[in-house]
Amino acid sequence: MGRVVVYARVSTEAQSDGASLASQADRARHRALADGYTDITVVEDTASGRSLARPGIERILADVDGVAAIYVWSLSRLARNVRELLQLVEDVIVPRGIRLVSVTEALDTDTPHGRFSLTVLGAVAQLQREQIAADSRRGLRKRAEQGLWAGSVPYGYRLLADKGGIEPHPEEAPVLHSIFQAYADGVSMARIARELNGAGSAPRAGAIWRPGRVRYLLDNAVYVGRLRWNDMDVQGAHEPLVSVALWRQAQRRRALERPLNPNARTGSWAPLYRCALCGGRIVKGLRGRSRRSRHGRWGFYRCADRQHLPAAERHPGSYCSQPAADAAVWGAFVGHVTEGDLREWIAASQAQGTADEGRARELEDRSRCLAEQIGYNLRAARAGAVDLETLAAENAPLVAEKRGIDAHIDALTQQREDVLDAWGLAGLEMDAARRSLDAWSDADRRNLLLRIVDHVELLARDASGARTLTIHWTLPDAAPTTVVLPRRYRPAT
Repeated sequence: MGRVVVYARVSTEAQSDGASLASQADRARHRALADGYTDITVVEDTASGRSLARPGIERILADVDGVAAIYVWSLSRLARNVRELLQLVEDVIVPRGIRLVSVTEALDTDTPHGRFSLTVLGAVAQLQREQIAADSRRGLRKRAEQGLWAGSVPYGYRLLADKGGIEPHPEEAPVLHSIFQAYADGVSMARIARELNGAGSAPRAGAIWRPGRVRYLLDNAVYVGRLRWNDMDVQGAHEPLVSVALWRQAQRRRALERPLNPNARTGSWAPLYRCALCGGRIVKGLRGRSRRSRHGRWGFYRCADRQHLPAAERHPGSYCSQPAADAAVWGAFVGHVTEGDLREWIAASQAQGTADEGRARELEDRSRCLAEQIGYNLRAARAGAVDLETLAAENAPLVAEKRGIDAHIDALTQQREDVLDAWGLAGLEMDAARRSLDAWSDADRRNLLLRIVDHVELLARDASGARTLTIHWTLPDAAPTTVVLPRRYRPAT
């Protein structure tokens, strides 16, 4: 009667819901014997049923010729994905005349009713899988709402013994803190990665440190105690690995180091904007061919994605004067930075500079002491007081320590890139800082805003019908700023 394959699958080896591998194979084998088959091969898998890419399935497909029937305990053991299940039936089972039998579901694909039942049962299997996935997402979201970690454990942490949260990893947490401290001191991400690799430290999964891995850690708010899950941003129940001050210092540097949009057109601030109605791209155009003023032809911003939406979803046209919007965004930035954060940043910059100078002086004093000790040992060797082996043993750790200290001094004195220094605003009073910002060229303003502005929601209308801009900053702890555009705008001469 031909060869029969009995297929059994469990998701995990510890599965104990009455459908173990042995139980499935035994019941399917007895059904095949009852149907008169004697040449029976048992194939087992321990893998998820979401995909057919399993060793057992691949073994069956590789030797499918000559198979008369496939017996399974339940259709869900074979596949939980309707598309792949139907593909298996239509491409493999039906063309070869293979009989598919489900022991617990009275399924026989030799008949039209059996093939119809196969489709229905496959849909039920996929519904169950999607329901399990939805339940898992709800459970993870509930954990996130409670401030508990939900997901893979980030570098620097490990799971608690009861799996109720995460705690600092005794070996990785100091490395993580040193990454933030080095970056805040001005060391580049590439150099941090090289030094970590040189020190023998390695990220997880046996890989090596790369600038991209360092960047990912620097942008992860979990290390300052925050927990982000999809659209949520809450205070986590885990212990932070870096202080708020160190996190802000690193994020301020990250804000200015973010690359500019390579597609940004010179002279246009359009890459800053997003449509507040559909989230689409904003492009710049000209208001008519011949409409000119003594200020030159005026540009305007409009939503570029509106015309690609279905007619039922297409929102009213969004138009806005380009100089009015750009002036409003720059004015909001100048007012925000000079009247709020700038004073704090200048004080923080001066305090950090004073702290760095004091730290550098301490390191220099230690370096001089080490140099004197090394020189004393050399003089003792020349005088014959110690032999060369003793000299090498005494001086080796001193030389290594001095090299490390000198490298740290160089990082503090040569590679530190302060945000205010990059803007040319450090040490200025408020009025002088405002005048300095007002004197910037349009290109300099644009390049700065492309780094510190995440996006600007363009032309959301309030209750009075006024057009507004909502500016979302990349700066840490900076709340969105809403600006009302004037009804009539004329640029300053």
